[in-house]
Amino acid sequence: MNERTIVFLTVSEPEQSELAGFLQIEGIEVQTILEGRTALNMARMNSPALIICAGKLPDMHASELAGFLEADPALHSCAVLLIDQEPPVRENTHSFLLDWMPPGETEAVVIWRVQKLLQLQKCAGQMHKLHQDHTQLLAAADRNSAAVEETTAELVEMAAQLQAEICRNTELEAEHLQMVRRDTLAQAAAALRHEINNPLFAISGSAQLLLSHLPDSSEKEVESMRRSLSRVLLGAERIGEVVQAISAMLDPELTNYAEGVQMLNLGRKPAA
Repeated sequence: MNERTIVFLTVSEPEQSELAGFLQIEGIEVQTILEGRTALNMARMNSPALIICAGKLPDMHASELAGFLEADPALHSCAVLLIDQEPPVRENTHSFLLDWMPPGETEAVVIWRVQKLLQLQKCAGQMHKLHQDHTQLLAAADRNSAAVEETTAELVEMAAQLQAEICRNTELEAEHLQMVRRDTLAQAAAALRHEINNPLFAISGSAQLLLSHLPDSSEKEVESMRRSLSRVLLGAERIGEVVQAISAMLDPELTNYAEGVQMLNLGRKPAA
């Protein structure tokens, strides 16, 4: 990896050296932490890209640490991989940066799961930043219509990249992890709809309100503002279509295509 990637490894002692060796071969910077509370406090200060929890730690079980990490608002952009006999109990959460796998997997499977989580974590961080930029630009839409269009195009491209990444992950998923992955993807669909649709509704509503208040005039300045607001509404509509497509992929439904062959039903509208 070209960028400096920090991974906290919080596992019981028998698994430390083996997991650390796997990750360091891939060029990932590993910091081994023995206690769950210490890992939680250090994560708040250093914001690692990924935290791997496994085994029974001196002060808590790895599944407890995973729950603390996912529930902490300060760590919303940190990915968590729980290696445990049972999947985590997921209550009141829509995070798709928490993943689970059983112990005893091969080196190749471990590395693959870590790489996929790091890619999703990077995409989530970039999309969060683009949301913030887009909201700020909306306040000055009449003066910065060109910048709003550019940001909208970037958001659509990022959503398309995330959709392609999820498609590749689905194709590579092993059969014995399929049920767990379906749960994770359903949580991701809900989070995606929540995080994008809320600001999108505000964008569309504000643009429509501004458009309705423009005077009925053919003056050049008024026409320019009308065209700018129309482009904002068009960009919002494009984003909504992409969100619907991604939601359908994240929460998939299979339909019969031919005898013995199934395919994804992309025409289904996702649940609200």
